[in-house]
Amino acid sequence: MSGYPLVPEKMQKMRKLAEAMAQEEEEENKMFETPEDRALADLLAAYSHAAERSGFGDFQEAVEAWSKVLQLEESFQAYQERGSALAILERFEEAEADFGEALARAQSEEERSSVYFSRGSARGDAGREAEAIEDFGEALKLEPERLEAWLSRGTAYLALGKLDNASSDAEAALKLQRDSGAAWGLLGAIRQRQSLFREAVDACQMALKLEPTLSWAERCLEASLAELEQEQREADSDD
Repeated sequence: MSGYPLVPEKMQKMRKLAEAMAQEEEEENKMFETPEDRALADLLAAYSHAAERSGFGDFQEAVEAWSKVLQLEESFQAYQERGSALAILERFEEAEADFGEALARAQSEEERSSVYFSRGSARGDAGREAEAIEDFGEALKLEPERLEAWLSRGTAYLALGKLDNASSDAEAALKLQRDSGAAWGLLGAIRQRQSLFREAVDACQMALKLEPTLSWAERCLEASLAELEQEQREADSDD
């Protein structure tokens, strides 16, 4: 190619040729684009936008985005995700309806387990621990190795003061994943409530060793250490 500038006539011809080629390519694309292709592209775009809003924590926008997805396809996932967003916004009645729709559309044990877990989490956040425990139990029947379900049910039992049940769930979680900081932290919180402060300290220290950012485990550790110090002072005064 010459290094000299193109004359205007040649530039115009090349521009027209480029426009013609672009138009031809567009025509070819339209020939292969069916209504089904366009519908699928719209659905994928809607899913992507809704998942993005949920991921960013924009739950009001997420509700609207998942509603648009449901206009295109009534899937269990869209109902489940919208239900979770509604629950965070404390629109619990609407959330319950969406979780029900999600369960009706779930086709596998894994999908049903996922919905039960989401609904249990929403109910637990709403202070409905007894119902949450039932949902987590259903999830565990379908997926016994679902770690977060053991942890969440154990936490709900702890909130209700059912310490033996909570302890069993924490230990079951640790059997599944020995290096789970959350499981050790839960066990520490339970041992603290049981006034087993030395065991609570050991469990919380293990939790923080695995996950140093677990602030609630750190608070549990501090409280348990304070109880041990109090016990030691009382023992010393008795002597």
